[in-house]
Amino acid sequence: PPDGGMPARIAVLVLAHKPAPLQYLLDLLDDRFAVFVHMDAKTDLAAAPLRLPGHATMVEPRVEVFWGGWSMMQATISLVDAARARGGFRRYLLVSGDSLPVVPLDRLEAALLDDSREYVELIAVPDDQSLAGMDVAAATARHGWVQPWRLHNPVAWDHRLLNPFQREAAAAHYGIE
Repeated sequence: PPDGGMPARIAVLVLAHKPAPLQYLLDLLDDRFAVFVHMDAKTDLAAAPLRLPGHATMVEPRVEVFWGGWSMMQATISLVDAARARGGFRRYLLVSGDSLPVVPLDRLEAALLDDSREYVELIAVPDDQSLAGMDVAAATARHGWVQPWRLHNPVAWDHRLLNPFQREAAAAHYGIE
């Protein structure tokens, strides 16, 4: 870190599309947090240049992100990969570029480093083999969301994190038990 203190133990992964709120977030977070930013490629940064502090990194390449689409996963994966390449983090925090901390940074850091808590919710996805070959809209109407449909209709499985049949490989790669 620039001040010679402890290296950041928390990687803040930011999916952003508006420079102004992102700048506010960048100005608030100090060097206890290593910030990795993916700025939507649809955003013209020349029109609103950012001031990146020394503890922030702009992740390249930028992709055009569409909410809820595969491109959002691509941007998220590039953030995770950039932070893992730097290494040494105990926690990874994924936020939107217009997110702001609602507690003092000391409290935020302590809460995120509290090993007795986990902030990721996992839910079981029911398997429904009758979805094989079905249109995504019809499958979503039946189940209320797209996830069960993806298991039987391989789309965008070109990354180990998205392929349900690569669960063990993904866990091993990312050091998850």
